[in-house]
Amino acid sequence: MTIYSILQQTHRARVSDGITTPILADCDPLSDRLLVLILPQLGDFDSLEYAWWVQRQTATLQAHKIAVRAVGIGDRVAGQQFC
Repeated sequence: MTIYSILQQTHRARVSDGITTPILADCDPLSDRLLVLILPQLGDFDSLEYAWWVQRQTATLQAHKIAVRAVGIGDRVAGQQFC
């Protein structure tokens, strides 16, 4: 089993609305590239700093059709504060 196949089967609670969906929902494996950030606790400074650096490159990531998914330890409230 590959990491990609494990991620395809793994669900998470989406921070925006609390709905449980697959991590790779809305990602087309044939046309999209994928950057998955697997973060420690959402309140951790390293997670925040890493997400900040990735966010700064949003235009570049979109231009190269790179879908970004971030997964971290914490509940929805922690995710909202992190965002």
